[in-house]
Amino acid sequence: PYLVTHPTHVQQVLQERAETYRRGDDTAMWRSVRRFAGDGILAEGATWAASRRILAPLFRSSRMGAVGGPMAAAVAAAVADLEPAAADGRPVDIGAALTGIATAGIMPAFFADRLTVADLHRITTAQEVVVTSMAPRMLLPFVPWWVRMPGDRRFDAAVRSIDDILFPVVRSVRRTPGDGDDVVSVLARARRPDGGVLDERQIRDDLVAMIGVTTETAPVVLTWLWPELANRPGVTARLYAEVDRVVGAGPVRVEHVEHLRYLRMVLEELLRLYPAGWLLPRRAVAADVLGGVRVEAGATVLLSPYVTQRMPLFWGPDAAEFDPDRFAPGRAEAEGRH
Repeated sequence: PYLVTHPTHVQQVLQERAETYRRGDDTAMWRSVRRFAGDGILAEGATWAASRRILAPLFRSSRMGAVGGPMAAAVAAAVADLEPAAADGRPVDIGAALTGIATAGIMPAFFADRLTVADLHRITTAQEVVVTSMAPRMLLPFVPWWVRMPGDRRFDAAVRSIDDILFPVVRSVRRTPGDGDDVVSVLARARRPDGGVLDERQIRDDLVAMIGVTTETAPVVLTWLWPELANRPGVTARLYAEVDRVVGAGPVRVEHVEHLRYLRMVLEELLRLYPAGWLLPRRAVAADVLGGVRVEAGATVLLSPYVTQRMPLFWGPDAAEFDPDRFAPGRAEAEGRH
């Protein structure tokens, strides 16, 4: 495979020449993802575009006022569950805690009151099984699907357990979609480009994909925040002071977000050093030249945000250091950053 690291070449692969560098559903990773999440917002081409047309309006800032309050309340209740451990000085598994917080937060926006938190936790637990059981397929990508491998049985059982929870909800909402603006209601009312309604499989696929990316990526990235804060008391003090000044005793409201400027800088730096999607494969469908290197048709091209976002060539000799001030207003332009 070709490892592409220069930001100019990354932009060419992902944006300017995206038709040449396709995701390639026959790669080991995406074959596994499709078996899990099917076709929908994680697909390519027309299928992706159709799902995006339906789902994008749900995440506009104008809608955040309606869902922000219930989400904040759910998050606050989940955080309060950590109070006994904090009072006793007991350590907690921050990865599990963050997954629980994220899961509670998406419930109002995704399902309203149609699914219990316990059921959603069962889904996220099954997702973890799916991810770990994909490993043998990733290590041996040339093995065809009809050859059973270690992990396949756990993978299939986890997918079935997710379906056993989601399909009854989807069928119920399709019968009486109502006028709710939660994700499952909107999908149940949505129309395909040909005017037909979405079938239950497509609704299920979009829900699985969205639950996966919201309860997996955010907790994974945020897990890395705590050791960085523990090792950088100056950053921690500045961050906490801003939260105390803007939010106070809480709860967080949508109008607070634009005033949490240092928090945004901290999160930008966190995403730079610890990207959730650390390796992105693409397949060249035609011959091309990148940075003077010829890439033949059919070749695998790998992009690694983890590598590109830590390169001293672009970020300076302290590229490996956690410094939120890299994202201070105007600094990127002043440094001529890509």
